[in-house]
Amino acid sequence: MSNFVKATQAYQQGQRTLPGRYYTLAEIYAEERERIFTARWICVGRAAEIPAAGDYLLRTIAGESVIVVRGRDGALRAFYNVCRHRGTRLCEEPRGRFSETIQCPYHAWTYTIDGQLIGAPHMSEVQGFDKRDYPLHAVALETWEGFVFRAGRRAIQPLQPLRPEGRAPGRLRRRGQLEADLPELLRMPALPRHPPRAREAYPLHQR
Repeated sequence: MSNFVKATQAYQQGQRTLPGRYYTLAEIYAEERERIFTARWICVGRAAEIPAAGDYLLRTIAGESVIVVRGRDGALRAFYNVCRHRGTRLCEEPRGRFSETIQCPYHAWTYTIDGQLIGAPHMSEVQGFDKRDYPLHAVALETWEGFVFRAGRRAIQPLQPLRPEGRAPGRLRRRGQLEADLPELLRMPALPRHPPRAREAYPLHQR
């Protein structure tokens, strides 16, 4: 890990902070959601927060609610917080423990904590219906040094482990005060050193 760089050492004449619109405009937020939160591995917490089978966390990323749960086999899994029947939200509490199953409050479709559908009232009368065809939609999940990461829809390359000497592959660009070593997929675009032109910083109109 590189040493911390003091602001007085990193500052260059003429540098400024981002204009206020980059923190408030809905269009810029939408651009960030598309370019960052749906395309990158996003940290959702620590594995230690859900230590036992059935323990779960809810996280909302880019407008999508996700259940992160520890299975009976000890593995962490993530599922969209949506029932396969009518799209009802399965869970509302931000954290807790499922006793044995995850049950939809609308029509009582019931899933195991590894996402398999095991109960679908009255669906046995529907010709051709097979519960095995309707598990919860899974979300890619990885752990790295005790942190849990949820994949954006386009973040398909797995996270890389630390090298033996304790340094992660890839290098984060210098961003103001901090320079650090992180996995390649955790890199973020460098903040501009001078007041950005809108088209350069967030090319909203260049699609």
